[in-house]
Amino acid sequence: MKLSKILLLLLTASSASLALAGGGSYDDSNTSSAATPTAALANSTSQKEMKLSDGFKGFALEFSGGYQDTDSNGDSSPVVNGVPQTGVTTSGFDDSDSIYGIGGSYNFAISEKYLLGIGFDYNLNDIDIGKSKATGGITIDWNEYELKDLFSVYIKPQLVIDEDKLIYAKLGYVSADLSIMNSALRPSSPDDSEYVSSSNESMHGYTVGAGYKQAFSQSFFGFFEVNYTQFAEESALANYANSCGCYDYTYSSDVDIDFYAAKVGIGYQF
Repeated sequence: MKLSKILLLLLTASSASLALAGGGSYDDSNTSSAATPTAALANSTSQKEMKLSDGFKGFALEFSGGYQDTDSNGDSSPVVNGVPQTGVTTSGFDDSDSIYGIGGSYNFAISEKYLLGIGFDYNLNDIDIGKSKATGGITIDWNEYELKDLFSVYIKPQLVIDEDKLIYAKLGYVSADLSIMNSALRPSSPDDSEYVSSSNESMHGYTVGAGYKQAFSQSFFGFFEVNYTQFAEESALANYANSCGCYDYTYSSDVDIDFYAAKVGIGYQF
């Protein structure tokens, strides 16, 4: 009898223990199930926001074409063979020309909607920027100017509008070689129609710009951009020689060049 009571108490305690364990497991399962959808939703939202900038990050290669309008301040007296030509004043010059170039950049996603890029642009063609005139009793055509190997490096802050559009600004350093040609001081021989400087002047300055970028697919995009560039004023030195070597001379004058450029292009996002 005593043994039966002991067994009954053990069975009752065991049943109560199993019931409590089952209840605890059930409550914990309910809590975990309730928390899981909330965490998944938060992760999904975060991933969706980061995709805005992630879609534009990485290396990009660009090809572009456009139009450049150049201006220069003048009204200076040239120096020929070391002698100031005080009786002569050379004018400024301006011209417009087509431009073609390539560029590349690497863009870092710094938040869900902002990127920062570093890159370069290089013009593939020589750019006609104008012809000056010389006045000294009469006015004649003087020097013709070209920009060669126009190159810039820049930083590019970017703001993502949506998953396939962004706007950006550019700030950079620019350099180019200034080529000077002169036909006014040529000999009478028709074989020597012009002199080309044998020592191009290196020009340095800054460039600022803004643009719009439109993604067409995961990899291809198009863009439109406008830029303003200002070179530091230089005393451009040119050494001229004709084919016979009988009328060589050195020429220098102050040049102050700036230009506006607009271009459209396509690119590939790696």
